[in-house]
This record gives sequence, C-alpha cells and structure tokens, in this order.
Amino acid sequence: MASPLAALALLKTNWDFNHDDFIDNLLPHFATAIVRQSITSLNAERMARAFRTEWGWRVPVYVMESLVGRAVSLGLLRKTELFEFMPNRDTVAKYDYSAAGTAAQAQVRALADAYAVYCRERGGEKVEAAEIEKALVAYLAQYDIEIISGSRTGGLLDVEVARGPELYSVGDFLLKCYSDRRDLFEIARQLALAQVFASTLTVRDLGSYEGSIADLHVYLDTRVILQTLGIYGSDRKVWVQEFLTYLSDQGAQLRVFDHTYSETETILENCKPYVESGRYNASYASHACRYFRDSGASESDVEEFVLAMRPTLEGLGVEYFEGAYDSSDNEFQLEEVALQAAIEATYREANGSPNRVLNEDTVRKDVRSIALVHRMRQGARPQRLSEAQHVLVTANSSLARASYQLELEQSGGGVVVPDAVRDVFLATLAWLQAPSGFEVMDTSRFLADCHAAIGVDDVLITRFLAKVDLLRERGDISDEAYYELRMHRYALRVLGDVTLGDLDNITDTTPLEVLARLEDRIQWVAEEKLRAEEDAHSSSVASLQADIEAGAKRERDAEGRISELDEEVAATKSQQEQLVDTISGWIASALAWPLLIIVVVLGVVAYFGDFFPGSPTLEAVQRASAFVLLAVGLLSFANGCNIAGVRNWLKRKIGSALSKTTKGK
Repeated sequence: MASPLAALALLKTNWDFNHDDFIDNLLPHFATAIVRQSITSLNAERMARAFRTEWGWRVPVYVMESLVGRAVSLGLLRKTELFEFMPNRDTVAKYDYSAAGTAAQAQVRALADAYAVYCRERGGEKVEAAEIEKALVAYLAQYDIEIISGSRTGGLLDVEVARGPELYSVGDFLLKCYSDRRDLFEIARQLALAQVFASTLTVRDLGSYEGSIADLHVYLDTRVILQTLGIYGSDRKVWVQEFLTYLSDQGAQLRVFDHTYSETETILENCKPYVESGRYNASYASHACRYFRDSGASESDVEEFVLAMRPTLEGLGVEYFEGAYDSSDNEFQLEEVALQAAIEATYREANGSPNRVLNEDTVRKDVRSIALVHRMRQGARPQRLSEAQHVLVTANSSLARASYQLELEQSGGGVVVPDAVRDVFLATLAWLQAPSGFEVMDTSRFLADCHAAIGVDDVLITRFLAKVDLLRERGDISDEAYYELRMHRYALRVLGDVTLGDLDNITDTTPLEVLARLEDRIQWVAEEKLRAEEDAHSSSVASLQADIEAGAKRERDAEGRISELDEEVAATKSQQEQLVDTISGWIASALAWPLLIIVVVLGVVAYFGDFFPGSPTLEAVQRASAFVLLAVGLLSFANGCNIAGVRNWLKRKIGSALSKTTKGK
C-alpha cells in the first residue's frame, strides 16, 4: 500500500540532513522504490508509476526525467541499448532508505496512533489504520498546491484534499496536540513542511523564479492587511507579521496602495453599527464583523482598532503609495476588461456558483491594484523575483490565479512572475532559499491553519440560519432562542462542533442541537469564569496571608533588632561611664596633688620659720601659712574637708561635665 506519510517523513529527514535541491532529496525515495518493487529496467514513465504505487505521489514525468538523469550521473542507473535504464544494485543500495527511515516511520506511527485514540474517544468506534492515514494525508494535501496560481488541482498527493468533517477532525486533533502533546504537533508540522517542499514539484521551472528580494516592492492586498491586524486570528496575525518582518529584513520594500488602505478602513468602519446591534446577521456579515462579534467588542473597541491600524502597519515598515494613474496613458496599459472578466470568473469558480453576485467595488479595486503593478513594471515580463521590481502579494487564491492565467495568455507561456502572487508563493521561495531562518516562524502558520480547519464558511452559516428561520416560523423555538442562535458569540463555534463543517450534517434539528450545546457552553464558560474568579480570590487571599505573615516576621525581626540595639546602647553607655570615671579621676588627681604639695610646703614653712629671725618676708609667709593651715584645719574639723575630699569633689564635677558633653554628641 502507498505510504505518503512515510514518503513525507523521509523527505523531511533527508532535507534536514543534506539541504540539497529537490531532485537530490528524492533520490532516497527513488532508490527505495527500486529495491522494494524489485525493478530491473525503468524509464521516467515507469518510475512515475512506481512512485505512485510506493509513496502515493503523482510526480510529473518532467520531474521524473530530471530525477532519472541525476541518478545516471551519480551512477545509480546505466543506460541500455533499448533507451531504458538498469539499476546498479550496489550504488542503489547506498541510497536505499528502507533502514534509515525507521525513526521517521516511528514518528508517523505515533501521530497516527494518537489520532486513532482521538477518533475513538470522539466517536466511540475503532477507525482502521488505512482510514487514519488517508485522513492525515488528506489534511496535508491542502498544502499540495500550484504555488503561483493558488490552484488546488493537479497536486502531488494521490488523494483528494480534506473537506468538511475530515478537515475539521484533523484540525481539532492537532489543536489538542498543541495543548497536550506538543511533540505530536511538531511531527505534523514537519510533515506539512515536507508537503510544501514536495508540492514545489508541481511547479515547472520553480527554480527559475528564485532570486534576491532585496529592493523588491511588495504591495499588500486587503486580506493580507486584515490578517496582519489579527482579523483572521492571533496565530495568523503572528505568522503574517513575522513574514512581513522577514521580507523587510531581506531588503524588500513593503507598501500599500491608498485605495487598498481606504478599502480596509471602510471594512472595519462598517462593523461598528453591528457589533452591538440586534440587526446583526452572520450570513451577511464580513469576516471582520464576525471577528468583533466573537471577541465581544464594543463600538468604541472597533474605533480604537481602526485608529491603531496605521501605527501597526507603520511599525512593520509599511509605506503608503498613491494608487492613481492616468487611464489615457496606454503605453503600459493592462487589458483591464480582460483582467476583470478573469477575476470575476475565478471568484465565481471558487465559490462554486456561476451566477454569484460579486461586489463590483471590490473587483474594481483588485483590477486597479494589478493594473498599477503592471504599469510600474513598464511592460517587463520578469522571470525571477530579483527582476520583478514590483509585485502584489495576496492571500486571495482566485485573484492570484486570475493574474497568472492572464499573464500566461499574454506571454504565450513560459516562466513569468505574475503581477499578483500568493503569499504562500513568496513564503515558499523564501523558505527554500533560507530554510533554517524561515522555520522559526512556521509554527504560527501551521497553528493558524489548524484553527482555520475548524472554522465555518459562509455557505454553512447561510444554510444553518435558514434552518433557524424555519424553526421560528414553525414555532419550534422561542424568540429568545432564535436571537441566541443568530447572534450569540459562541453560536458559530458550536455550529462547527455539531456539523464538523459538513453541509450534509445540517438538518432541521441542527439548530436544536446547537442550542443545547450552546447553553452547555454558556454554562461552562460561566463556570470557568466563576472558577477563575474563585482562583483569583484564593490567590488574593493567599497573597494577603503571605503579606500578613511577612509583616509579622518583619515585626519580629524589628523587635529583635531593637533588643540588640538596646543591649548595644547599654554596653556603650557603661563603657562611656567607665571612661568618664577614669578621665575625671585623672583630672581630679592632677588638680589635687598640686594642692597637697602647696599645703605641705606651707606646713614646712610654718614649721621651720624660726630659722630665719628678723626677716619680714619670711614672717609674712609664716603668718599666711599658719592662717591657711588654721583655715584648713577648721574646715576639716567642720565639714570633714581634706585633700582626698577635694579630689573626689573635683572628680564629680569633671565627670558631670564630661557626661553632658558625651550626651550632647
């Protein structure tokens, strides 16, 4: 059985290891198919069939011819006289990835097993392995596109692109992996990258488009701007902003035509009357209006959003460019009537309605944007991005395809970079030229695609609301339920869960199922809000308790510190008192000893005064000494005054004076 997942896993493994061009990266698949199918003789057509059998890939014959030629040059094949090729077994064995792909196969099995569990838990029935792989491959097939034109036909994978329930189921599964099993999400992302790389095989001469984007003027269309602002989800916003920053860093000049900016502003302004109004009708609402309704925005929120648009774009380096031109100047005039017809045809084809009424103003502005780029190229038909000079980048596949097909008709075929290209075209070329830097921003792109997979389209919404109207006319639902189904912000999300994005799943009872689940969801959201408030309250209480405990600890620490300081103060005071006592004792002694000496001298003089009779001076001294001694004696007798007492008195006075000085300091 063909195994596209295994083929993609091997391709990504080889790409990560060698970073060769796409032909060299297919050589292991080429050799493995030869070995497993025991091929003894081959040509390009036969190997194309072998790839389809072995890997489930529809490799174009012109690619297989290049692959056969590369295999011959490397010695894997030798040419026979019958213009066929025979494998050189020894050389082929060196490229055979049968053993080396074990790890990649294990990753694929892990992803498939997890998806089987998801399906069983959701539906209660076991899903066969073949159905599991088919669903995963069909999901990856959405990246299997003609990069330039945006067409989803003629892809590499031999499987139809996932639609409805299949797309919804895998997208929902991958979002759950992103939340709970990031390793499985990463495996799926790597497989998607491999599919982007593999899908380049469907573009003939893709290498001819490559080239530096330095000085390339990149004009953004309306949807790219809306994605940049977040209208198509936060993940898409991150991806587009990172991509635009990458282009700017590589030297590209980002621009927006004034009529494109005005159109974007008008789309946003038109949302204001409906975001809070009962006149809102989801089946007629723009994507922007649904975004604001789903996010619960008010009219003032929309106004703030509009005011923030210009600063956001300017912050990304986007410049504004006048989109006027003189229609009478026909030198480089694009056939606008033919372009408008091509755009209208592709829009109706994409919608599946040949009689669809289109917005004439939108089509006219699309024509103007492409015509302006065509004029600025001045008739040039560039084959490389480095030669293009000007290009309109759009997220609108129909617009890119119309530009591409008109370019082919006017150029007669061949490689030409169209006036308008898809964002995925520019992104793929950037990735192929610098894979390591580009993969950093790829997670947000893949995540945005997962969210888009579980979205609901306009046709599904219209059919659902028609059923809602029918039930109201019958009286099966109340007016309150009617308005809830039409206007509640969660109604469309629940619709996706009920129908899995499949039109055939919408019946007369679908609104009742949506209503029941909506009420459950509203209750769940309310409970979640209550739990969040309780958690916040508990967190606040815990935080307050922690603050109280921290305050008490700080108070205890402060008391301990105060006690330590009191002890330090007491010790310091004791030391100061001891020091004052010592110093005052020294000073008092220094003053008391001379007094003692004087008293002793006076006593000696008084006692020995008889040895100098007839001397008036000595007599006077003797009398004075006698008087002093008498006074001292009397005082000593009356008050206990003596030399030691004088010393102690002086010590007290000096100590008191020193203590006052110390306290002042």
